[in-house]
Amino acid sequence: MKAIKTFAITLLASMSLSSPLTAGSADFAGIFGGISASVIGVSIDGTHTNGTCIESSGCVNKGGVGAFTPVGGIEAGFNLPIGDIFFLGIGGKLVQGTATLAESDEATTVADIAVEGRDAETIYIQPSLSLFDNSAMYVKWGQTIINVEAVGDVSNRNSNDLTGDMYAIGMLTQFNSGIYVRSEASATQFEQLSVTGIGNSAGAIIEGNPIIAQGTVALGYKF
Repeated sequence: MKAIKTFAITLLASMSLSSPLTAGSADFAGIFGGISASVIGVSIDGTHTNGTCIESSGCVNKGGVGAFTPVGGIEAGFNLPIGDIFFLGIGGKLVQGTATLAESDEATTVADIAVEGRDAETIYIQPSLSLFDNSAMYVKWGQTIINVEAVGDVSNRNSNDLTGDMYAIGMLTQFNSGIYVRSEASATQFEQLSVTGIGNSAGAIIEGNPIIAQGTVALGYKF
């Protein structure tokens, strides 16, 4: 994640030195709201502890699972000018519905599980640099909360709210009408996920740290 932040800061700095700054931060000031469409890729690297094994036979296995899925969301916030070309966006995003984040199919079909995420909420700050042709570039940091639940061959549904740090970089184009289009790439690192009761065994546990990479296109209006 440090590499993402360093790259974003360096790119912003280079753009500010090399681009003609004909647009001002005041052009983007005000309340905004819109809808978004994203494709997310999820990776969960972790361990599987077999609850019935003995130590000498290897109780812990390492591995990873993942999935790709499309999601839609809504967003709202406001932009506050903090200079001639710099402005700060503060906002939130809500993604409602359920998406499969990862699936694991065990060969004997006694431990097939899916990890589902629903109703992700993100609040963020978005330092931005006004460029040219009513365009701006930004970096973003936020916190995301998502409800995660395991379904399938588990003795309980393991419903948990996970919190993650989201980092993003993107471009914003705003037309004279107030309509804007935004494209963004982001990554969110979540805290540890723990699923117990795999294969209906109370001692079987899967643990891992989910990472969600996301490509987003948003359409909205600046009031």
